[in-house]
Amino acid sequence: MMLNPRYAIPKFSPNPILTSSTLFLYRFFSHLQRHYGRKSSGFHNVDAAVTRFNCLIRALSPPPTCEFDKVLGAIVRMGHYPTAISLFSQFQLRGISPSIATFSNLINCFCHQSHMGFAFSLLGTILKSGYEPNMVTFNTIINGFCMNGMIFKALNFYQDLVAQWYLFDEFTYGILINGLCKNGQTRAALHLIQEMEERSVEPNLVMYSAVIDGLCKDGLVTDALSLCSRMADKGVLLDVVTYNSLIRGCCSLGRWQDVTQLLTRMVRENVEMDDFTFNILIDALCKEGRILEAQGVFVMMMKRGEKPDIITYNALMDGYCLRKLLPRLKNYSIGWSKEAWNLMYLIIMSASTYKQYDTSTTELIADFEVSEGIYSRASIEETDSVCLWLGANVMLEYSLEEATALLQKNLDNATALLLGPNDNYSDDVGSRI
Repeated sequence: MMLNPRYAIPKFSPNPILTSSTLFLYRFFSHLQRHYGRKSSGFHNVDAAVTRFNCLIRALSPPPTCEFDKVLGAIVRMGHYPTAISLFSQFQLRGISPSIATFSNLINCFCHQSHMGFAFSLLGTILKSGYEPNMVTFNTIINGFCMNGMIFKALNFYQDLVAQWYLFDEFTYGILINGLCKNGQTRAALHLIQEMEERSVEPNLVMYSAVIDGLCKDGLVTDALSLCSRMADKGVLLDVVTYNSLIRGCCSLGRWQDVTQLLTRMVRENVEMDDFTFNILIDALCKEGRILEAQGVFVMMMKRGEKPDIITYNALMDGYCLRKLLPRLKNYSIGWSKEAWNLMYLIIMSASTYKQYDTSTTELIADFEVSEGIYSRASIEETDSVCLWLGANVMLEYSLEEATALLQKNLDNATALLLGPNDNYSDDVGSRI
């Protein structure tokens, strides 16, 4: 299909203003949403939107098409794609001429319903109606191919448009890069980054981070660090999400010198470590049997105010069981079996869960183990007592005050066991890693 290059998307400034947030997809799609000006629909639910559409379509003098587009766009944003498609049919029966925005909304619906054939065929309908597809239309189709796992069709469509002198911005490339990384085509995503630079479209932090994360997961840490250096040369600062990807990749390959350099760089750039950073380090150290360093990271995590979670304790338990180490308490050693460690783990997690209880509410949020490694969250109504599992097929009922005191005591004892008699090693954990 040959499209008129006179209507090609205009070139962009070589130095566009780019933004970034904290998470790969959230950052990109939030930015994409702002770019296309998606504001509050003004409808509380889909019924209100459908009622408004019916009022418009039954009016003696049909309002402008843009009024219908507002309603259809709101329904699409609510995720009611079949409803929007059905209303579009009424739209046509009334002889109302759709706009390019109407077609774009309909294409978006077909993409989310996995009807890519219908979505693609609407391009011809758009041309027959005297319109020229715009950037929103093209990006919607490309995103539809990606979300339906047709990444190579998305690339072919993009390349066909480029061959016809269409120019795209960072949003189109962001969709493609995200799709490539999700489908394990990290090398192709890296090539696309280079193509962007050649076309004077500057990649933003989200795109770089997605590629770096993919490279690290593929074990291509050297390439990821090289891309990181290119980012620094361009003045693109890394955030904690990108650092976590690099640290995880280096830890998985035992490249601890690179890990130390990354941690040092984080301090120099005032990038705060989060709970994911600490968990990555603790898990990697425990898997290598470096329990002392893992304990140091655990202490640092506590001192920084980051709350250990199920991943933290799982890593520590596995580390001790793997190495069969005997934690020291005061001046003597106690040998714990794996069953004993699991019991201590359950005590810690029970206490941590119980501490989430807020007396100002009527519910307790708790996590229950459904099977090994799988947990389910549930809310518990207000009660005067609680049953605690003590092990050895023993469960006793306690009042809330007694249960709180017992769990706190067990938590303090278990934490002291983990920390050992001396936690001064936490201050130089970076050098030990």
